[in-house]
Amino acid sequence: MEVVHQVISRMSNLPGMKERLLAIFKELFVYLEDNRDLAKVVYFELFRSQMLMEQEGKQVKAFQAALLPIMKEGIALKELKGHMDPESLSSLLISIYFQTVMNWLSFPDQVQNPVSMFLDQFEMVWEGIGVSKKGG
Repeated sequence: MEVVHQVISRMSNLPGMKERLLAIFKELFVYLEDNRDLAKVVYFELFRSQMLMEQEGKQVKAFQAALLPIMKEGIALKELKGHMDPESLSSLLISIYFQTVMNWLSFPDQVQNPVSMFLDQFEMVWEGIGVSKKGG
């Protein structure tokens, strides 16, 4: 969570909600790629231990809480659709992130570029949650 908070803080001045969110997740993937062996051990040990799964659940909730102000800001700036629940939006993006990480760690031959996989899915989601800019 320390890395998450550092990344969010570094990206806080980026203009545009979509660009900020993409920069945050790209940076998190860079961190994971730099620490792939450790990430693999950590993620797979999670599934072996109920206690670790409970702790990870708390970390996921903390990640969601860290993204929540960004989602609220996006709604306030009308860059995200206003009728959507900001908690659900942050949860959705985190779900895509973790699903991508798990695929990357589980199937390294099939997922060689997790950032690209995440970006493809992010773009699909953004079409549903983002507000279209007129004329472009």
